[in-house]
Amino acid sequence: MPRRPLLACLLLLAACTPQGPSQPVTGAEAPPAAPANAGDTVESLAASAAHRSRLEAAARRSAVEYGCAHAQPGQAEAPLPWRPPVAPFMLNDRPVRHSWIQAIAVQGCPAFDRVVTVTSVADNGSAATNTYIIGGSQVDPWLARDVLNQAVRPLGRMRFPGCDSVAVAGTRVTRPLTANRAAGWAEAWTLSGCGQRRDIILTFTPTPTGTGFTASEPRATTL
Repeated sequence: MPRRPLLACLLLLAACTPQGPSQPVTGAEAPPAAPANAGDTVESLAASAAHRSRLEAAARRSAVEYGCAHAQPGQAEAPLPWRPPVAPFMLNDRPVRHSWIQAIAVQGCPAFDRVVTVTSVADNGSAATNTYIIGGSQVDPWLARDVLNQAVRPLGRMRFPGCDSVAVAGTRVTRPLTANRAAGWAEAWTLSGCGQRRDIILTFTPTPTGTGFTASEPRATTL
């Protein structure tokens, strides 16, 4: 499927060093949320200079992990509001008020030309932006969100039992989109967690309303 315009120039990832790791807690453990401030919206927060700095830092960390020490962040996609699947969600021991997915172009790295990030902002204003998809994947943030929720997380729980830190460590196209667009394309996403790595093979097919996908069982890999 064609990329969105702002994605002309990135799922995971996982190689970045989190500034403030988020983790789910039970309702009994969660402290009460502070009152929201006026103008406290995803749009206003994503437009701030502080967020742009975090976004660029996440992109550079990902590029360095791929050996691209001189890569430069480029234009960012509009933020896509996203709610973690487990609530309440915490950042630095405070409830997360806003989360969003956002892609940013990366120039000067042959391995990939964009990263997709997830940002969480707590009720006290603390924030963290981390890469969650990296590599050659052709999916946009909207489709990436569906793949994460419907394929990566379920298969991660199945194939990494007892592991709480399964992440997408890389993506690559295994069958590119051709002139026969109805045939779709295929990608391999490498999951990493607790010292293991496995591949998920994803097949994407255009539909009248967007893009559908199917996921294979992961297989052991040394990638």
